[in-house]
Amino acid sequence: MARTLIRGYYACVSYTDAQIGKVLDALESEGLSNKIIIVLWGDHGWNLGEHTPWCKHCTFENAMHASLIIRSPNHLSSNNGVATRTLAEFIDIYPTLCELAGVAPPQELDGRSLVPVLENPKDPGKGFAIGRFRNGDTIRTNKWRYT
Repeated sequence: MARTLIRGYYACVSYTDAQIGKVLDALESEGLSNKIIIVLWGDHGWNLGEHTPWCKHCTFENAMHASLIIRSPNHLSSNNGVATRTLAEFIDIYPTLCELAGVAPPQELDGRSLVPVLENPKDPGKGFAIGRFRNGDTIRTNKWRYT
């Protein structure tokens, strides 16, 4: 059963990747791919039986680690397609979009723009990410997770 569920998960990821490819191809064919900001992220990670749980319902690393891809017209030539290990939170997406679009973000934002990471994938960023599931809080650094 576990193998079937894992195979199904990977099939979903593969299918989603193919659909995103279709969207990107359509943007390219319309001449828009170098004119728009693209942000793709998952709302959570997924447990595939590690530490016993399945799905997303905990604060273990697998459930808290989510994909984030940012493509900006101003950053196409430098670091195109480079992965980074910099920690980020969902609250960092809005200030990033504001900076990329040239819009001043509200003063009271807790997030931090990820534009420095787009410009230098080795930028350490703020060095932590905080997560929550129900009554469980967790904080992640480059070396540790405390839950």
